[in-house]
Amino acid sequence: MKALQFDRFGSPDVIVLRDVPQPEPGPGQVRIAVRACGLTPADWHIVDGLLADHLPPLPRGLGLEVAGTVDALGEGVTGVQIGDRVFGPATFDGRRPAPPSTR
Repeated sequence: MKALQFDRFGSPDVIVLRDVPQPEPGPGQVRIAVRACGLTPADWHIVDGLLADHLPPLPRGLGLEVAGTVDALGEGVTGVQIGDRVFGPATFDGRRPAPPSTR
């Protein structure tokens, strides 16, 4: 799969699109096939180094707002099914999908 990531802090020029392993959802998590991703001012601040000491180590992904379709469910997930269209915030650490809002 493709992901926007950065390996060092700086301007938007440090962001690269690269192939990364497809994550598997853990217990209580869903995986979303992202169709749209919003980059917000918060993303630009994270790339610039805001909260660098409080987030997981680099490389780090970005895109705090996502919309797409649920394509995998972790153990114990209820209230959403594979194929549901969802939108909402991604978790702040840039590694796991957040519980979606259903539409």
